[in-house]
Amino acid sequence: MRNRRWLVLVASVGIMVVSLVTARNALGASDPATVQIDQTVTTFGPSAQTVTLASTPGELAVAYVSADGNSPDLTVTVTGGGAAWTLVARSNAQLGDAEIWSATTTGTSLSVTATPTQPGLNTELTVVTYQGAAGFGAAAIAADPAGAPTITLTPDTTGGLVSAVGFDWSASVDRTIPPDQALLAENTDPLGDTYWAQYAPAPTARGSAVTLNDLSPTTDNFDLAAVEIRSAMASPPTTTATTSPGASTTAPSTTTTVPATTTTSTTTPTTTGPSPTGVVLQPIDGGANFYTSHGYAKAAPLDNPAFFPVGIWYPTLEGTSDVTAYQDLDINMLDRPTASCDLSLLAGTGIYAIPQYGECGGSDGSGIGDETVGLFTDDEVDGNYGPGAGYTYLQSIIDAVPAGLKAGRFFWTNYSFNLFLWETQAQAGPFINDYQQTVSVDQYWFTDNLIDDPTSSDSCGQFYGVPCTTDQAQRGSNYGATIDAIRQLENPVGSEPIWAFVEDGCPFTAPDDQCITPAQMNWAVWSSIIHGARGVVYFNHSFSGPSESDNNFEDPYFTTTGITPQAAATNSMIKSLAPVLNDDTALNYVTAGPAPTTFGGIETMAKYHDGQFTIFADTRESGSTTDIPATFHVADPAATSVTVVNENRTLPVVNGTFTDTFATGSTVHIYQVNG
Repeated sequence: MRNRRWLVLVASVGIMVVSLVTARNALGASDPATVQIDQTVTTFGPSAQTVTLASTPGELAVAYVSADGNSPDLTVTVTGGGAAWTLVARSNAQLGDAEIWSATTTGTSLSVTATPTQPGLNTELTVVTYQGAAGFGAAAIAADPAGAPTITLTPDTTGGLVSAVGFDWSASVDRTIPPDQALLAENTDPLGDTYWAQYAPAPTARGSAVTLNDLSPTTDNFDLAAVEIRSAMASPPTTTATTSPGASTTAPSTTTTVPATTTTSTTTPTTTGPSPTGVVLQPIDGGANFYTSHGYAKAAPLDNPAFFPVGIWYPTLEGTSDVTAYQDLDINMLDRPTASCDLSLLAGTGIYAIPQYGECGGSDGSGIGDETVGLFTDDEVDGNYGPGAGYTYLQSIIDAVPAGLKAGRFFWTNYSFNLFLWETQAQAGPFINDYQQTVSVDQYWFTDNLIDDPTSSDSCGQFYGVPCTTDQAQRGSNYGATIDAIRQLENPVGSEPIWAFVEDGCPFTAPDDQCITPAQMNWAVWSSIIHGARGVVYFNHSFSGPSESDNNFEDPYFTTTGITPQAAATNSMIKSLAPVLNDDTALNYVTAGPAPTTFGGIETMAKYHDGQFTIFADTRESGSTTDIPATFHVADPAATSVTVVNENRTLPVVNGTFTDTFATGSTVHIYQVNG
């Protein structure tokens, strides 16, 4: 055990050990119903690592990454190869990190890079391509300060494989694994660390638990992440509900059981779509009927496929003119209305409320009726109280609400960026998982002078772990990254709805604070949705700028500058596409180039609804960049063209590919696929 880790950082400089191994058909299996390994390539060395391999179109590529670190909560980003990489599982409760990422191959040379947030220390990157794979089923994470690496999950399909990646900070020692398992890669270093990946070659049997473990060492510190790689020939899993401690969740797969010293996470399971082959349909976070399936009958309107929550923070509700104004903007949620509200005005309007008990609705809640679908706990408790005291405070708020008002209603909490910038995963996890069923975080990338100041400890650089310029901090794509960061704190990952918080004016008072523009606001909203946000909340107040206001949308200045008209257009588009947004996400359906990176490329989300695929796309480029070319490849031989929604354009699809241009970095395009 090393007590002064900083001393060895110098010793690691210049160490570069690279092992490139390519293996084809490692299993040697001939059964087309089982997943087979096509290629395996591994590299090892300090800081970011890159591997290159050939690829066959439509294969599942999985990156197994283990990285050294001198603190918990280290993370890694995987990019490259013209593919959209998605985080599948992450274990970093102990020192270092073990992560699993995935993408779909395009048939071109695949150059994959894993970049840890703590440079200078060693990283092992193993990329495996699989034939006959269709995404992922169950997943689990485990961590222990001193124990035998062990992890168990229960596959939801037959014919797949279970694999894992691990990191041991305690010692440089080879793994001893059981005879029914095999190593994908293993490296040790002079600093006293071990990096490895292993798998179980035997095809999975649905419902039959699989354990990946090491017989030795048995007393070391470790992080371990495991995943089920599903067979494309397998039948879709059935859906069941499970509950995690402290919060209602949906996890339609068998609950993972591991020793008490570990933590577990089960990903939302996927189902194979009707077409094309290899595309996997994944339910939205928490499932389409999250609220009613968890007993929140008062929130049934939120489960309506045609309803996508679009709300305003701390709105007034004192007369019918307020209701009319919200309806004109397609606002359907009032999030923590002011204390002087009259909730009865909402009856039959299609607008619903989430008041804070003791404020709107009266001190005793007597004014709360069927228009109230949930209850607000409090704002930014994590920043105002911190871990420990914050937990106690939140629980006291929930306990104070009469049982009759709780019945059938969920709780919603809004947190601050302290969750990401100052708190460890162990500290932030209870905030996200234990006190509410819907969560949001207000992180105002375009207007917060602390976030867009690269010299501040609260900056973009703190969030991403790499230096950021002010331009890089002020991008709508960072709002989507915020949604991803919240989701990774959920246990299980993706188990409950996340709402986006977007400013629509000038929300700060410091002299150098800024106002958001209409294009930036639209970009922030759609990037959040592309990353899986299940609702949007506008911070509708300005405390600085040309027109200080408690209701930007009704302030003449914000109408003149285009904020209010843009909100109306954005909200109208969301409303019209709500059934699509509330339906399954089509994994492996679309890839875009240039591939998304932290500060560049095109990011996408594909949806499957009523027999049609729809692609949502925005950029991670600078908002000042113009005429950005993009190429899209769809895994759909039947596709003949795409209709660009609300733009009166149709683009041809040739051999699964179409091209388009983004006028600026803040441009958003939506494509309905025809065929």
